[in-house]
Amino acid sequence: MAQLDQAIVLDWGWDPASVDETENVASDGFEFEGYNVYQKPSAEASLDNSVLLGTFDKENGVTTLLGIDLDVVSGIVLNVPQQVGSDFGIRRNLTISKDAVRGGPLVNGQEYYFAVTAYNRATGEASAVTTLESPGLLKITKPQDPPTGSRYGSDAAQVIAGTHTAGGSDGSATATVVDPTQTTGHDYQVTFGNDADGNVTWSLSDLTMNMTLVADQLDQTGTAVYIGADGFEIAVNGPPNGMKSWGAPETTLAASGSSLEDFVDASDHSSATRWYTWAEADFGAEGFSGAITGDVNNVWFEPSPVTAEDLRTVELRFTSVNEAEGEDQYKPLDLANENVSYAYRYLRGAGNDPPAQADMTSTTTPWDVSKYITNAEGPGIYVYQERVPIALSAWDVESVPPRRLAVGFLENNQPGGLVNGAYGPAFYNDAGNVAGGGPREWLFIFDADYTEQGNDNPVLTDFGLLPVNSGDASEPIIPIMWAVFAGRRIADRFPTDGFQFLLMANHVNTTADVFNLSVAGVETSDAFLAEDVKKITAFPNPYYGVNSAEVSRYNHFVTFSHLPNNVTIRVFDMSGTLVQKLEKDNNDQFLQWQLDNENGLPVASGMYFVHIDMPDHNKTKILKLAVVGEQQFLENF
Repeated sequence: MAQLDQAIVLDWGWDPASVDETENVASDGFEFEGYNVYQKPSAEASLDNSVLLGTFDKENGVTTLLGIDLDVVSGIVLNVPQQVGSDFGIRRNLTISKDAVRGGPLVNGQEYYFAVTAYNRATGEASAVTTLESPGLLKITKPQDPPTGSRYGSDAAQVIAGTHTAGGSDGSATATVVDPTQTTGHDYQVTFGNDADGNVTWSLSDLTMNMTLVADQLDQTGTAVYIGADGFEIAVNGPPNGMKSWGAPETTLAASGSSLEDFVDASDHSSATRWYTWAEADFGAEGFSGAITGDVNNVWFEPSPVTAEDLRTVELRFTSVNEAEGEDQYKPLDLANENVSYAYRYLRGAGNDPPAQADMTSTTTPWDVSKYITNAEGPGIYVYQERVPIALSAWDVESVPPRRLAVGFLENNQPGGLVNGAYGPAFYNDAGNVAGGGPREWLFIFDADYTEQGNDNPVLTDFGLLPVNSGDASEPIIPIMWAVFAGRRIADRFPTDGFQFLLMANHVNTTADVFNLSVAGVETSDAFLAEDVKKITAFPNPYYGVNSAEVSRYNHFVTFSHLPNNVTIRVFDMSGTLVQKLEKDNNDQFLQWQLDNENGLPVASGMYFVHIDMPDHNKTKILKLAVVGEQQFLENF
């Protein structure tokens, strides 16, 4: 618990062992659900008479927990809310600056009372008791300034972004200060590694102390890990595998050599260049509303040798095609155009008989499909046919200069297919591009250099595409980087010269990435000390019969504030006689004098000199204090 200037930080997560026992140790028939934080009007007050400051419960869809209770007014047993959560998420600390009992801000030197409870829920549907709440863990605290001569270098809840000092990921590492009294001013570093299963892990090191604080963490979703001894939480974020976003140039006729700055992102859906659509093309992918994937675990074929860290942002550069419906639709108009690529063509259902022209459903101008089945037997499934020209090129634009990539596509030997030796999805309203009986004109972008026809890549020609879990592990794995399932957006919109489309890659954290950060610690100086000594005072001064903080007419006092840990206070009357000696050696900046002498009797009204000795700082200070006592009649003296 941190006592700050007009604020306090409740911290019930500083002990990992206690947290684990509370949250993870199973109790018969019950499971941990969340925490409640209360402010109590007094140390003795019950939770029913306290103010609930917050409920921090699991994000699991469980919110209100009902239970039976007796309505004292009607005498009827009712099913009423016992705990009311909101899927807020688990927190283990809370910064408080407002007085929820009396209203207004917290006041330095005033005692406040808080309680933290844990509650659980019954796991059995027929349980008579649906939830149990622990007794409140009482916390008594006083807001106060930093220790004499010191200043906190960080603020509670301050967020410190790590500096990405190595690597090129889209990840981040962020520290959030919990307890400014514990921050050290050390330098920290987040690095990444791989576990035995190849998963990316992260670790946090204290560079100043040359020690590892957290090791081999898998969670990269921003879940905070509390470094209690150093007063902050660390959260590491890594983007998911695959597609980050997509983009298209701002103008229809943007030059195919345009820079990435010429592109608008997915928030602009009005770009005239976009002829792709996700409508009727959602195949459960992570990008383009389900219609594009760069996730190596989601390419729908055998796991690609392309790793998540190999994924690159790719620019598709299109050229004009034959738009007339029929056998030549989508075939490039100009084979000499620099953006025409010879793509690797694969066929689904190659061993099936070709559909009769009268049975073709995705075109009003049928043709003889049989001449486009050049290989009916394999090897593999989704059998390789031949290399044919298609009206696009694919470029890894993260390479300098941009690297041209090999491309391929799939056709579907079905009555609803468009098997014509050219890549081109149908208008989505005529035929969905992911249906088993539809065109399935799918584009593949390979992590392989583009080569001209005749210089074919044997991995792409000698082996077919294998569906997921085909069980055939004897063949090389085709290096699919991107798979595009998208359809045609508008019936009369086809790619033309200058059309472009950008597939933006998420760059995951890798072993090459490093984040550095520093969390400022407590600072001390002679200047701070001199400034703080000036703040030492007595309240109220003058004391005029009563102190607003007194709760009994028999308990009169003044409070000395802004004191260092080790202090001796001597009170003298005007004649120089020692009236009272007070001593303190703790981190409480406040000390009360009960307006009594060394014999325990009330002092007389008058002026007093207060000598304050601060041996740890080699400082002294003298105050003048006026006391006007109320009239009292002592029964014993």
